[in-house]
Amino acid sequence: MPIVAGVFPRNVERNTVMTRQRRRDSLRLKLVAGPGSSSETAQAITECKRAVGSYLKEMREAAHLTQQRLAELCEGDLAGLSRQAIGAIERGEQLPGVGALVVLSRVLRFDPREVLAVVERHEAGRRAALHRFGARGHVELREMADRLAADGHAALAAEVYDDAVAALSEDASVPCGAREIMGAELRIRQAESLRRARTLLPAAQAARDAICRATTRPEIQARAYCALSRIERERGYGQIAEDAADRAVALSQSIGPDVTVAALMEKGLAQKARDRHAEAWGAFAASRKIARTGGELGAASLAEGQLALCAAVLHRHGAARSWLRRAISSAQRANQPGLEARWIVELARVELDAGRPAEAEQLAFASLGISRPWNQWTSAFRAEWLLYRLGAAAHSRPRRRQRPLQLRRLHMRVSEPEEAQVEMAEFEAAAMGAHPAF
Repeated sequence: MPIVAGVFPRNVERNTVMTRQRRRDSLRLKLVAGPGSSSETAQAITECKRAVGSYLKEMREAAHLTQQRLAELCEGDLAGLSRQAIGAIERGEQLPGVGALVVLSRVLRFDPREVLAVVERHEAGRRAALHRFGARGHVELREMADRLAADGHAALAAEVYDDAVAALSEDASVPCGAREIMGAELRIRQAESLRRARTLLPAAQAARDAICRATTRPEIQARAYCALSRIERERGYGQIAEDAADRAVALSQSIGPDVTVAALMEKGLAQKARDRHAEAWGAFAASRKIARTGGELGAASLAEGQLALCAAVLHRHGAARSWLRRAISSAQRANQPGLEARWIVELARVELDAGRPAEAEQLAFASLGISRPWNQWTSAFRAEWLLYRLGAAAHSRPRRRQRPLQLRRLHMRVSEPEEAQVEMAEFEAAAMGAHPAF
């Protein structure tokens, strides 16, 4: 049975094995296969455990707590920790589970994602040493960075992209002009990885370097301006973001429709961030028109979804539903489950705001059925939080009591915080003690 016109839950049975393999009940270190033996990998994992333990010990001592007192403060939580467990973690003998990590972060007052940053910084240094001593070329380094970025290791990917640029600059076999263009491409990828790692100032610097390198290639320069617009928007510099998007739009006029579509989207997003929704509507509509003409259904879905969000802000709820259904349909036809899951959860929020909780619940479950098998963690987090708010399925399945733990895990894996800004703020407020389940 269809949920709404054009929205059908997907059959995810074929993804069962993949889903089980990728579920994590504890914090895992995902290392990239490199030139080394299994003993070297085991040593690297041990060193990372020690780095995490050392960080947590520093946080405990900064709070002037003994291990026993910390254990007592954690005792009332579902993921309670004993003094022995805390000692084992601090000695680097074991890693904390995700639930335990969230409890520790609440008691010791630190961001749990900082532990992941500790791991990535440690691993970045180790990997840098490996590929520097191995004298890897820029092509191999770029491929390694691409794999890291695809696996979600954004900070480490940015480090390796930087090494790829350095290796490229030393490669005398590449002509000078080609070297600058290839360097610009690497810097754009590095900027995106840094943005995902939430290190926005270095990301902006990488994007500006790409702009300077690509002076002879307007299509690459336009993409670099789009990257810069995205970064500056997330930094809160709306005018700079809009200026960069305008520059991208101007460059794209003589290039091709795909770059123009992306540039207009960035312009609309910059205007939307500055609460100029009527102007943003015009940019999104123009982007959608070009995308539909060129048969770019994925890009059209992005524009249609943003049109829906603008309509919702302008209190045109009927138009918002209509545009979201179009966005979902376009995403399905483009075979882009990430976009489909994103717009389904947006439609669920619209239905909840309209006082239709049953429809919102059904749509949230549909979004989860798509986002989890495809590792779309931002949409999965948003859908789980919506279901938590609704108190969904408390009577029919044991998921209700598990939902806070699921939310804690997913919160650490959100890759696009701008999309989940509202949900993350609500979750973090609840996690800090405003709600008894957390």
